[in-house]
Amino acid sequence: MVTVTQKQMAQVLGVSLTRINKLVADGILVKDTSLARGGLRFAESMRRYYCECGEDKDVNYARERALWMKAKRQLAELKLNKTQGQLYESAVVEDAFLRLTTLVRQKLTVLPSKLARTLVGLNADEIYAALTDEVESCLAEMAEYDINELQDEDADED
Repeated sequence: MVTVTQKQMAQVLGVSLTRINKLVADGILVKDTSLARGGLRFAESMRRYYCECGEDKDVNYARERALWMKAKRQLAELKLNKTQGQLYESAVVEDAFLRLTTLVRQKLTVLPSKLARTLVGLNADEIYAALTDEVESCLAEMAEYDINELQDEDADED
């Protein structure tokens, strides 16, 4: 068993004597009680120092591996959801939304010219019923809009 002085340990570790005293007080560096001069057990002190205070103290490899595995699992789940049609790329959703809003605009702009002649001479209740039927027809058509058909169209275009 090799024993060193506190001054020698400070030089090896590149720290001050005050820091060495603090490490001894914290129980990280081990005193050699068999010697009257109060040296430090070199091997055991070095092992404890690097376990407790080493450069990689902040790196917990088990935690880092767990985080990596979690990220890998999440990525696999995203790929699975995409494959199963439960997840869509933002570009596909944006394109579908653009097409749907274009369809809404087309349907709404056609309503006046489509209904103008048929509404002439009707009373208020009949006009209300005709407008309601036409609006509900447009809404039903938009409700049937399927994003999967959009993806199939995009795949055919490629």
